[in-house]
Amino acid sequence: MKSSVQYIVGVWIGAILIGMGGPLVVRGEGSCWDCYRLYLRGLVDQEEGRPLHAAAVYQEVLRKDSRAGLVNEDLTDAAMASGQSDVALQAALRYVEVSTANAGAYLLLGRVHLGRGEGAAARAAFEKALALDPGNIEALNLAASQRQIQDPLGARGLYEKFLRTHPENDDVRTTLAEVQRRQGDVKSAIESYEKIVRSDPSHSEALLALAGLYDVSQSTPAAIAAYEKYLDIFPDHFDVLSRVGQLKLLEGDIDGAQSYLDRALVIDPHNGAALFWRALVAQQRGDWNEAVDFMERAAKKSTETGVHLRLASYYAQVGREKDALGVLRRLHRQEPNNPDFMYFLALAYEDLNKPRSAIRWLDRLLAIDPNRVDALFHLAVNWDKRKRFDRAETALLKVIELDPNNHMAMNYLGYTWADNNRNLSRATELLERANALDPNNPAYRDSLGWVYYRAGRYSEAESILGSVARKANDPVVWSHYGDTLDAVGKKNEAVRAWQEGVLVDPNNKDLLKRLGVAGRPTRVLPQTAPRTLLKQIEGTFLQVVSLSGAASVTVTAERRSLTGQSLFYYTRPGLFRIEWWSPFFAPRAVMVFDGKAHWSPPGVPTPGGEEDWLPLWGSVMSGDFVRRFDDPSVKVSQEGTVVWYRSTDGELAVDARSRCLTWARITTPKGQSVQLKFSEPREQEGLVLPTVVEGTSSEEGAGFVLRFSRMTLNPSLNPALFVP
Repeated sequence: MKSSVQYIVGVWIGAILIGMGGPLVVRGEGSCWDCYRLYLRGLVDQEEGRPLHAAAVYQEVLRKDSRAGLVNEDLTDAAMASGQSDVALQAALRYVEVSTANAGAYLLLGRVHLGRGEGAAARAAFEKALALDPGNIEALNLAASQRQIQDPLGARGLYEKFLRTHPENDDVRTTLAEVQRRQGDVKSAIESYEKIVRSDPSHSEALLALAGLYDVSQSTPAAIAAYEKYLDIFPDHFDVLSRVGQLKLLEGDIDGAQSYLDRALVIDPHNGAALFWRALVAQQRGDWNEAVDFMERAAKKSTETGVHLRLASYYAQVGREKDALGVLRRLHRQEPNNPDFMYFLALAYEDLNKPRSAIRWLDRLLAIDPNRVDALFHLAVNWDKRKRFDRAETALLKVIELDPNNHMAMNYLGYTWADNNRNLSRATELLERANALDPNNPAYRDSLGWVYYRAGRYSEAESILGSVARKANDPVVWSHYGDTLDAVGKKNEAVRAWQEGVLVDPNNKDLLKRLGVAGRPTRVLPQTAPRTLLKQIEGTFLQVVSLSGAASVTVTAERRSLTGQSLFYYTRPGLFRIEWWSPFFAPRAVMVFDGKAHWSPPGVPTPGGEEDWLPLWGSVMSGDFVRRFDDPSVKVSQEGTVVWYRSTDGELAVDARSRCLTWARITTPKGQSVQLKFSEPREQEGLVLPTVVEGTSSEEGAGFVLRFSRMTLNPSLNPALFVP
């Protein structure tokens, strides 16, 4: 403290002069030397935790030496520490008197007032200190903290005023950002933290706070970017790794979500929240067995109902119905009067196609809550399964009475009436209302078209069902559309519609009966469903001019292989570039294909075989290979939903349900068989394309597996990429 230092300097100067025999200090009672000795004793007492004794000593010094006014600072501290607030206040006031224009003296006085609960006086003292020394951070923080209670905007103004003259002070700006955040001014808080990060990109506290603010304001890409910068500094921060994984999943980046969540689980493999989100990643991938594994582990750590309900739904997905029911029964035993558990048990039995059991649970629920709309709706569904439409109708009418805008009930009741050729006027009214409430629902559009057909309004039915059939690709809709076309005399078009339905559901008895033996095509003939499907696949690839992406890739031939992450590029006509990357993101090898494979660096081991399957892949991507099968001589057969096209020198397969190519094979002039297998279709910018491509060649067993994690359609690619 300043006063202590000043007085101690006086003590040591006096001691030195005495030692030299100087005349300035005279030994004896009341002498200056005695004051110095007392003062030193007070310092020792205070240092050794005897503030009461120290205060008494300092008061004795002040009585003996009128020039020792600065000792009031030490007396103030000792008096406050020993609970003598009145003594402390008087000492602090005297210290202010002898310390003209000293910000520190006013800070001391403010702290005494604060300790005495005198907020207004403390605030005045702190603001006086800040006025005397505008750059004093302690004065700024104390003054602002006192204003915060009654004048929060004023407190904020103190920080803002300080930063106008000290814009480089990130500590104060951090405090301001926190004040802005507490006041609910998220936009200003973000701006403050952004300034800090621009000034110091490694400011971890600001990065984490900024990421959190982006997160709560739903600026998800910005939040992810800020969190990732924080992880550059602290790569093993579990909470941040887990949160980035969650956000990546919400943004649809499944690979990124899995990567971050797996990193988090390495740190804490038993964390219930991370396990839950990792299960959701598996769910998005359609890997239900993995989803079950992670959710089972999450359920062991959680008592939350939602976790256990989701586990039950996962069990149902993998055919473990007994396990699903076991989870739901345990929940019900824990809360036997919980209507939600009764409801979910009913749904489980409904999924198991056990309508009697479902109805029993729904009746128990409705005895507790007779107007629960979702329970009434499912009660109708299960009575319908038992062919008791009279009871189903009663339940559906009750749903519509309770919820006049329940379009699900309107559609269900209206469609069932139409299908049974009953109450067509009322059915039409319900279905038109349902479509008005949800105009883009293909099931509702099909129902409306079907009731128009039943009512003899064929032109309206044809218009609606034609557009729905092509979008929904559902056998029931194709059946309705075919029946409508047949009713207006368009027999050939009706047959093609029924054929489309059989492609999606090859065992549909109603459609097979309509077609008869002669209606099932065995060749690619005009106006047949197999040819329509083929042209759709060709049209998809004709829209792909270029493609780029990131992928894992393995190329093999006998004992030689090259495996790793890669960047992939394609452009017409049949040009490819694949860059294999090392763990440190440096290229290990690059292959450019322009009709011939060019590898670099020179001497890199090459597997061979790429000059067989890349020409085939290029032909597929251009649409040329698919076009070769548009010929009446091509034979057509069907295995499940996969339609096979076979010619003398090759074959092609398409999944009619996903409308995606699954197989391509040619026999080369040399008699070699080259094959490409396509799987895991994903919609990319409106086109359904495979994300996994596997190729093999009979020559030396060459092959590859390429799995896209990211894909961009029709990017503008530099032609130099494809120059060897």
